[in-house]
Amino acid sequence: TARLLSGADVGIIGFGDLGRALNRLLTGFRTCTKVYDPWLPPSILIDNGVEPASLDEVLSQSDFVFVVASVTSENQGFLGADSFAKMRKGAAFILLSRAGVVDFAALMAA
Repeated sequence: TARLLSGADVGIIGFGDLGRALNRLLTGFRTCTKVYDPWLPPSILIDNGVEPASLDEVLSQSDFVFVVASVTSENQGFLGADSFAKMRKGAAFILLSRAGVVDFAALMAA
């Protein structure tokens, strides 16, 4: 059941300083990286070598989903049951940011 990061489809949710640092680390693995960050214009994502994508695209088309989004009053618990249901079977969900963006009851149920 081992999965390789090399050549994998990777999704990143949030592309602030931590997301950009993560992207630099991933370049050595030759991943196809899609990023969802509603606060940034697509040109910034493209300039950083990633593909701008919707949240649904990141969730449904990624083998690995890295969450590095900051918590705001608008995104508290926004990754819930609907989000986890959209993910690929066997995809890895890696939370590297504040836990407040995830509905943990929904995560455990998924």
